[in-house]
Amino acid sequence: MYLNLLNNKIKKIENLENLVNLQTLILSFNEISEIEGLNSNTQLKKLDLNHNFIKNVTNLEELT
Repeated sequence: MYLNLLNNKIKKIENLENLVNLQTLILSFNEISEIEGLNSNTQLKKLDLNHNFIKNVTNLEELT
């Protein structure tokens, strides 16, 4: 499953927990400052967070 949310002024990653088959998530050019809400997306293979406000990459342990 592929989801492209490019350039939507998203501030927080949320409401994706039911997308358990999500493999590609594009969240570039948003306003995200923290990586969160992806623990149930264990099938995720590509996560694009370019051009956001993220300073530290954390909270991805469940995705490895």
